[in-house]
Amino acid sequence: MRILLAIVCFLPLSVVWSAPINLNLKGVSGPLAKNVRLYFERWDSLPAEKSDKLQQRIDQALQKSLRPLGYYQATFTYGLEPNKLILRVRPGRPTRWHSISSAADTTEPLPEALTKVLTTYPMVKGEVIDHGIYDSYKSSVFSQFHQPGYLDASWQTSQLRIDIKKSQADVILLVNPGT
Repeated sequence: MRILLAIVCFLPLSVVWSAPINLNLKGVSGPLAKNVRLYFERWDSLPAEKSDKLQQRIDQALQKSLRPLGYYQATFTYGLEPNKLILRVRPGRPTRWHSISSAADTTEPLPEALTKVLTTYPMVKGEVIDHGIYDSYKSSVFSQFHQPGYLDASWQTSQLRIDIKKSQADVILLVNPGT
């Protein structure tokens, strides 16, 4: 008991607050703010002092929360208060859909419904990218191919190419309908 008490007494008070954190978020709103909050809700503690490790942890969480919504160049500043993270976010320039290619690798004619799903995609050139829309579209294409009996269908090419310098994204999808 004395050893435990001695260890507890020598722990620095600045190590960790252990209650769930309170996030004061500035600089983003709507879906961006919602996604950032979802990532930071997972945190159950904060160091009491700024550090390089905390800076990296915040940066990782921020990038993971904003990239799926098309923001790859976010920067931030932060402050700490007891059990409170004050986060000022600059999301940066959004990444936008640039080119979209969706096709099937076959010489055989496809049913009209499959041709339509391949040529009617929800990604619109010039709009801010959203990984959820991209993933849903891929799932929809695959599902449509399986319905008329193309059970061996597979992705021959499935690429979402992000060019951070140009803030643009290209989609290249090529379905192999199988035999």
